[in-house]
Amino acid sequence: MINRVLSFLRVTPAAACALFLVGCSTSSSYPVAETTGVVNTAAVPTLTVEVPAGRTAVTEHLKGPVELVESNGSAQLSYMRLSDGMRMATANEHTARPALSIIKLYIAAYVVDEGELEDKYSAVEMITSSNDDLAAALFEAYPESIGATAAKYGLKSTRAADRWGLSVTSTYDVMSFISQLLKEDPLHPVLVAMAQSDAYAADGYPQNYGTVTLSNVLGSKWGWSNDKDLHASVSFGRNFVVAAAIEGTAEELTDFVAKEVTVANLRAASKAHVARSKQNKPDEPFRLESPGVTLEPQPSQSTSSVNRARATE
Repeated sequence: MINRVLSFLRVTPAAACALFLVGCSTSSSYPVAETTGVVNTAAVPTLTVEVPAGRTAVTEHLKGPVELVESNGSAQLSYMRLSDGMRMATANEHTARPALSIIKLYIAAYVVDEGELEDKYSAVEMITSSNDDLAAALFEAYPESIGATAAKYGLKSTRAADRWGLSVTSTYDVMSFISQLLKEDPLHPVLVAMAQSDAYAADGYPQNYGTVTLSNVLGSKWGWSNDKDLHASVSFGRNFVVAAAIEGTAEELTDFVAKEVTVANLRAASKAHVARSKQNKPDEPFRLESPGVTLEPQPSQSTSSVNRARATE
């Protein structure tokens, strides 16, 4: 039965998503305090936010106290193997940074659960085509969506702004969110929409860089700034979730992912995970390259492809 459903999804993604959406619960499973869209700043901890130099004004739109850190060209990555919880990550994986269109995942998850039927359809389209107009309309209709999703899934580095595009998150948060969705329902409409993403976004930007270039990827979501100097992506496969972000181009994000998610790093992370499990510290990740360093040239295409092919098996 599942195989027949998956086959149908590949043929008509929008209609298939709708079948799941109609059956979504409309009963609220979110904290009541989050449904108003109003944040009690006295109860919100100070959030460290990493932003490029000259863009500090973006944090003026965030709800709650913020501490600024200049990103200085840094990169961020979080990886989890679902079967045993093995993780590897950069040291800054919990630091909030501009979420870009990655934040649409959190809006969509809330609307799928709590929204009107027509809005559920819009949420699916917003993910597949990364449509900014739909994001603006849905966030206006559901201003509590980001905060509610963050509360439900324990996303401590995620915070909404007064406009959806100025919100922040971290690679750890989005990796954790997708991991939880996969455990909750592998055919969740948000995941199905990620698996059926358009080759080009609604604004014409290609959705083909970053984590999607790893092998065995089933679904992805991308984000980019208007100036195309910030990029992010998250992807999932049968047994892994990986999220990455960079102050740089789409090509630089792809190179960064290829440099970090390698056979050698995964083997080292697996050994470290076994050792830490014996010490009752299985949740500590294997630390990848420190953020902010200059990326080195990549291996030849053939070597890089072999690394990617084996890295996610």
